[in-house]
Amino acid sequence: MRKEVVSNKQGISIVALFIWGSTLIIGTAGPAKKDAWFAVLLASLAAYPVMLMYSKILSSFMGKNIFEINNLVFGNILGKIINVLYTWFAFHLGALVINNFMQFISTVGLPDTPKLPPILFFTILCIWGVKEGIEVLGRWSELFIIFLIMMLCTTLPLSLTEANLDRIRPFLYEGIKPVISGAILAFSFPFAETVVFTMAFCGFKNKNSPQKIFSYSLLLTTFFLILIAVRNAITTGERTLSMNYFPSYMVISRINVGEFIQRIETAATVSFLIAGFIKVSICLLAACKGVADILNYNEYRFLVTPVGLSMMSTSFIVYESMLETSKWVVDVYPYYAIIFELILPIITFIAMKIRKSQLSFSKT
Repeated sequence: MRKEVVSNKQGISIVALFIWGSTLIIGTAGPAKKDAWFAVLLASLAAYPVMLMYSKILSSFMGKNIFEINNLVFGNILGKIINVLYTWFAFHLGALVINNFMQFISTVGLPDTPKLPPILFFTILCIWGVKEGIEVLGRWSELFIIFLIMMLCTTLPLSLTEANLDRIRPFLYEGIKPVISGAILAFSFPFAETVVFTMAFCGFKNKNSPQKIFSYSLLLTTFFLILIAVRNAITTGERTLSMNYFPSYMVISRINVGEFIQRIETAATVSFLIAGFIKVSICLLAACKGVADILNYNEYRFLVTPVGLSMMSTSFIVYESMLETSKWVVDVYPYYAIIFELILPIITFIAMKIRKSQLSFSKT
């Protein structure tokens, strides 16, 4: 299998779009309510050392993804078992994200259109992108992240015509417990979901690239997620915010400056879909690489179409409604995801350190 190399700029763009992904449409840190911005900040601080661990795993075995690393440090049998778990998480996460966008499109865009046609078209685009490889996705992300940032920078100030700072006061009015709950949710979704990149990435320009990519992308995405959380809170209020499944879309749809600048939510929806396309594509790429490793194939591209269509089919059964989605994300997902985002990587990291120390000792 040819090793695909991404530059630092491309890597930062991919990871940033991945983190924004479905977060831009359904939000995060919901339990913190008007203090969601603070929960996002706490979650990013907690995610930083975890992302450094991801980068250390990749930089310790340059040119290899976590599937190959697990086979080296755990052996073929145990490594394959662990790789099955990683593969399942990437596949399941991709199906969840597709479902999020399916619910979003059918709710705000095409309520009278069957769900299958737009999602099938979306999935085919993801399959096409993954078949082209992560280098092409990197170049694509490097271009379109500019459009997304421009959209965010445009809509943020335009949304402030109805802003009222009293809506986020007083700070920590309900105590620290809701903020901690929101931070735990924001840590698991979206920051620690970047564990998928340990499966998708394998080729970098140099050994320091993984750390730079994860660090700068975390800084960039945290900055905008905090601004979005503050914007949503001060323009709509806590009550309205908690009653809406797509808070950012709702806020943008209310922009009306002098009866001239309005109805720009269509452009915002396109930017949301751009980020979602990257997130699903990376999940699909990771799942295909995992299946290829489990079945001992050297190439993953011939698996992309069947795995992608299976992921789309799974997205129709994971949730039945946005109410079920919201409940599962808040009440179950953080505890489910921690197995794949934290526990398994820590096990891999410790085993990798032991393995490398054994190799160093045997050489001496």
